[in-house]
Order: sequence, then C-alpha cells, then structure tokens
Amino acid sequence: MASVGLFGSLRRIACYAGMSLTAATVFQHGTAWAEKSKSSESKSGVKSMQELFYQQLLARRIIMVNGRIDESLAERVVGQLLYLQMQNGNEPVTMLINSGGGAVHSAMAIHDVMQQISAPVHTTCYGRAESAASILLSAGEKGQRCISPMSRVMIHQPSRSSAGKSTAKDSMVAATELDRLNTQLAKLLSDHSGTSLEEILALFTKDTYLTANDAIKKGIVDKICTNPLLGAVDEKTTKVEPEKAK
Repeated sequence: MASVGLFGSLRRIACYAGMSLTAATVFQHGTAWAEKSKSSESKSGVKSMQELFYQQLLARRIIMVNGRIDESLAERVVGQLLYLQMQNGNEPVTMLINSGGGAVHSAMAIHDVMQQISAPVHTTCYGRAESAASILLSAGEKGQRCISPMSRVMIHQPSRSSAGKSTAKDSMVAATELDRLNTQLAKLLSDHSGTSLEEILALFTKDTYLTANDAIKKGIVDKICTNPLLGAVDEKTTKVEPEKAK
C-alpha cells in the first residue's frame, strides 16, 4: 500500500487538474492505467503491436518516457509507477528516457511520484534528456542513473510565454512565477546532482548541452551504460568521477 506521504503528494498533483484525491482514489489510480490500456483490446478483440510491446516492458518493470512530456504522458507514467508499486514496492523500476522536455507541471507530477513510492526508480537516458526530462533523469536512485554513450543532456531555465497575458499586471505575475519556478527547478537539480545551486543557476541562463561524460561530471547521472534495456544494472558500464560542488 502506498504511504501517507504518497497520498499527500498526489493530492497536490491533483490540484493541477482541480481534482480531489482520497486514499481510496489514490489506490484506484494505480490500477486505472492498467484497465484503460485494455480498452482498445476489448473493443477490437486484438492488441496492437505497440500495446503488446508496452505490456512486455511493463511486465519487466520498464517504463518509457518518450517524446514530449504532457498531461497524457504523465497520466500513463504515473499510473504505471503506482501499478508497479502495488505489485512490488521493493523491486526496482527502470525508467527509459528519450525526451526533449515539455510541460513542467506534467514532469513534476512524474517527479513527485518517483520520490514518494518505495520502489527504487533506475533512470536511463538513451537519445536525449532535455529541459524537464533532465530533472527526471537526475531524480533516479543514486548510483543507478545511467546514460548511453551517444546520448546528450540539456538543461536550461523554463521558457517564458506571453500567450493569454492581456495586461501588464498579468505579465508581471507571470514573470514572478517564472522566476520562482526557475529557482525551484534549479534547486531540485542541485539536490539530485550535488552540484551547487549557484552553478546550476549559472548553467540555466542559456541552453547548456552536456555529453554523457559531462552529465556524469555534473552529477546528473552516475555512469555510462552500453545496454539501455538493462540500464543501471548492466555490468558493462563506464564510470566517471563527478565534479565536486564548488
């Protein structure tokens, strides 16, 4: 059963969508994704190759964060995390990440659940982990954050959007919120990586691209892996010493 801390976290996450979560609905949410994933099969009687593919990965406790992070992807990933937590709260979950980022609130929904469940989440970057996806990569279990040799990481501050800001006051409120969010994300990355907050904020001033070795030096990941499906449990890994926080 999920912890009280998980319930509280998910209540906060639900506020993004104006929902109200009780302990019972939190438990139900863990199986909701599994039931939802069966809907197309029940209608057609046949599973698509993609459904079979994800089913086989989930059976091996592998979750994919692939493409833009939005509410739909966050719903699937959160549902899978809770489902695997209820199946076995001690066995690791491998999260494969290949994403250019996306909506911050959707990424933070995934992040908060990763931190609250008892099952350790091993993160592996294959391809890229940029923007909000880099936060998810760094949020994996310490010592079990892996990156494939040719992958890259990109970190930067959240982007500003003026859409829908009809007044100067609205624009000021949006700018204040952006500054708060920038500091919050920088602190998260600093906490997960061990790199000082000052250095992270300096790196956030522009799009900062990191090679696999650079990402290790900054503490975002722990090692290079040669087999993304095995992720951090792959025995063939290359370790690079992280830089000490200045």
